[in-house]
Amino acid sequence: MYIILLIYLFFCSFVNNKYLATFNVFATFAVMSGWYFPAYDWINYYDFYTRIDNIELFNNVFEPGFTALMKVCAWMGFEYHSVYMLSNVIIYFFVYRYCVRFRYSGFVFFFIFALFGFVLFAEQVRQGIALAIILFASQKRKFILYALVACLFHYSAIFSIGLYFIISSKEEKRRKMMLIFSCVVLVSLAFLVFDFNSTIVYFITQKISNYLNSNIFSPSFALGFLLYFILSLLCLYKRKENIVNKKWQVFCFGVVLLGIPFPVFNRFTYFCYPYLIPDIERLFSKYISRGILISIVVFVIGLRIVVSPIYLPLMSDYRFHLPGVTEPPNYNFIMQGRCEILIRNGINDFC
Repeated sequence: MYIILLIYLFFCSFVNNKYLATFNVFATFAVMSGWYFPAYDWINYYDFYTRIDNIELFNNVFEPGFTALMKVCAWMGFEYHSVYMLSNVIIYFFVYRYCVRFRYSGFVFFFIFALFGFVLFAEQVRQGIALAIILFASQKRKFILYALVACLFHYSAIFSIGLYFIISSKEEKRRKMMLIFSCVVLVSLAFLVFDFNSTIVYFITQKISNYLNSNIFSPSFALGFLLYFILSLLCLYKRKENIVNKKWQVFCFGVVLLGIPFPVFNRFTYFCYPYLIPDIERLFSKYISRGILISIVVFVIGLRIVVSPIYLPLMSDYRFHLPGVTEPPNYNFIMQGRCEILIRNGINDFC
């Protein structure tokens, strides 16, 4: 279903119609939120949910915002799929409110779905919620407040606050802001290096350790780097009429490219996109031929995410479930199949 949605949204991205874009957001939400057991993070979330009554709000597994969401659902007697659906309600609500600001809202939604629709909104839902909130909050006066709320669902959202102060500050204050931001990063790293006794520090240390174990020399990373490099060139290539903020486009694309071979940074690069999407949308609306090329590259990026040996088998395994209406699929049977795929590909993180 994901691939079908991606193809459909690709063609819809060329249609400038807000009613169609609104329909697409709600249709995508219905399809994706109803997908029972769409990816592998589900295993950890499900296991955590079965033990939620014995877990503190502040713990070394998940952030307090997502833990609170689980506790509320458990208190109401919901099954885990309800947590996933509520997470999608939050995600697609903020994404919709963000997309309708733009003239080509269909293209913006396609862009967001191709890059994040599966990886964040179906797999890494905690960061999906955080990114959706940051997208909505961009260019709003209460950005810091929204960003702090996003941090309750994924701590990496703290990066968006530093980025906000650097980019929005005046030229004479920018160096000072970058220095402060760098000092904060160094202090944070010092906490990690010296292993201070803190639940949050332990939580982040474990996450970074997992990301550093990724193989940065795999063909998937090479292809991803190539695709994002091409996208960067298409967006930054000089035209007679420059409608792109080149300085921050170069900076943000540089951060994005840095995150591809180093997954430990990739979690932070997502928060550069609020500063990229508006200019890319203006570029799409201004130059037809280049807009088509951008859409094609973004479409391939969306495909590249799911055609790996790990995710491709999931694309033909769509099971729709609506709690209280349909019977839930056999979780243990599905989990066994997911674990067989992971073990076959040398991954033992979830099983």
